[in-house]
Amino acid sequence: EELKMNIKRFWINGLVVIILGSILLGCYYYIKSVQASLWTQNAEQALEITSQGGRAFETYIEIEQERVHGLANKISELESHEESKILNNLNLLGGETANYTVVDLDHGFMYSNRLEDRRPLNAEELAFYHTFSGKGVRENYLNLYDGQNTLGVYECFLFADGAHGLMQKGEKVSELSKKFSISFYDDNGFSYITNQKGEVLIRPYQKNSNRTFLNIFDMIAEENNEEDIQIFKESLSKGHSGVIQFSFNGAENIVTFSPIEVVDGWYIISVIPSSVIMEYTNHILQSSQIFLLSLLCLSLVSYSCFLNGTAASVLNGRSRIYNTGNSCSAFFQNI
Repeated sequence: EELKMNIKRFWINGLVVIILGSILLGCYYYIKSVQASLWTQNAEQALEITSQGGRAFETYIEIEQERVHGLANKISELESHEESKILNNLNLLGGETANYTVVDLDHGFMYSNRLEDRRPLNAEELAFYHTFSGKGVRENYLNLYDGQNTLGVYECFLFADGAHGLMQKGEKVSELSKKFSISFYDDNGFSYITNQKGEVLIRPYQKNSNRTFLNIFDMIAEENNEEDIQIFKESLSKGHSGVIQFSFNGAENIVTFSPIEVVDGWYIISVIPSSVIMEYTNHILQSSQIFLLSLLCLSLVSYSCFLNGTAASVLNGRSRIYNTGNSCSAFFQNI
């Protein structure tokens, strides 16, 4: 009888070990699965915030293009030689921080709300303005009035006398940085607006942001393999959006990117330390781990109670057999 109980206990212990091992293995893969899922979820959320920032910038560009279009239509009602009328129209905008410029492309003159008189353009300047066509956005340049880094929205038009002209509004990049700065996770991650070459056009206004690098590709070139960088470049050249991981400054970072649809070749790119995302993820995982540990402890306690109960049953069984034996001996003795 004791041998049978030992065999039974062996099989029960083995079964419990298998069950506990399965639980532990399941918990391990569950935690890994949750960790990967949370990381992906956070990366997708960062990409969505990045895309929303891009759409906000697109809306700004579209509004500015509409405004420049309206001003161009107004100036087009004037003839190119009506200097005072052109200046008067621009002077009405003099109270704004932006620079408004009209260029007479046929006669080589520039008018501005920052100038009291028209200014003749030299041959190089005029040749540069002749490269513009239609309407669009001009990448960062230093304006002539205060030397500030400026972004320009422009549109070509015809004066009433048929002369070719160009209307342009320039906004300081420093002002745009205040309007379109996007930060993540308590100012640990930031967004940048770049062109396809990776050149930073608008960088975050926050003081904690990286203000030193001028090109995204240069920033990641030293610590990452060329194949990954090439994949990133190709994604930008094809107008894709997505998430990719890169190392720089000795740390892993995730990079989310989304195209600026209204400006060909422009992107909004966010850089977020992976450790920041993992810190948030680990906080959630700790709660899951505590729950799973509690469940495991409960299982062990239940198993311990089960063993004690089994042992008690065996001892009680033995006691009953022993007592029965004594009764029989006494009976036969009495006979």
